[in-house]
Amino acid sequence: MSGWKFSFGIPFLLSVVNSFFYFHFFTSIEAVNSHLTNQRYSRAHQIVRQSLALARNTLKDVRNAIDDLRACGTSPSDLPEAIQEVISQFTATTAIPCTAELDGFSAVSQKGCDFAIRVVSEGLSNIARHAQASHAWVCSSVDKDKEIVTIEVRDDGTGFDPLTAYQKQKLGHYGLLGLNEQAQMTGGNFKVISRKGNGTTLQLCLPTRAINPPVKDEHKNEHEHEHE
Repeated sequence: MSGWKFSFGIPFLLSVVNSFFYFHFFTSIEAVNSHLTNQRYSRAHQIVRQSLALARNTLKDVRNAIDDLRACGTSPSDLPEAIQEVISQFTATTAIPCTAELDGFSAVSQKGCDFAIRVVSEGLSNIARHAQASHAWVCSSVDKDKEIVTIEVRDDGTGFDPLTAYQKQKLGHYGLLGLNEQAQMTGGNFKVISRKGNGTTLQLCLPTRAINPPVKDEHKNEHEHEHE
């Protein structure tokens, strides 16, 4: 994994790394357990050493990639592709189909791009771990009048009580609570819609970017100066 080149944001990079480590080390631990059970100690030790070396090299590459990403971030025009990569990783990992409507993502402001990736990554990760879902959706829509992009990550899984989840997070678990607070910092808002037995929706509303900034009327300014 040396020499990574990424055009996506930090949340996407971390979600990829998390999935890589999970599958690699889960597979490695199973192999080590098998070798130990069959008293093949030398081979078990070799796998452990290889895994440790891979972890060190990967973490070094990740630190370098994060430094590069902090300097540029994800642009609005690249955001739909970045979200699609997150979705593709999710479906490849879980085999859960995901319907995607991504056109609205390109209207997200620069300030909200990396956070949008984080919300989608967190939402799909929660679906994979907790929802027991058979289908997922990632949708986006733009309200041009209100200048708002609405992003939703939905599933048809078991659902839960959002109030109970928030109360638990106040005691030390910061997933959903952290998303809510960061949404406010980016000028948006975040909410969880869920009920037991009826799936879950994570909804994020963010300001749109200025596609066509207003043109300065130079003639108007000239007339104003003439009347002064």
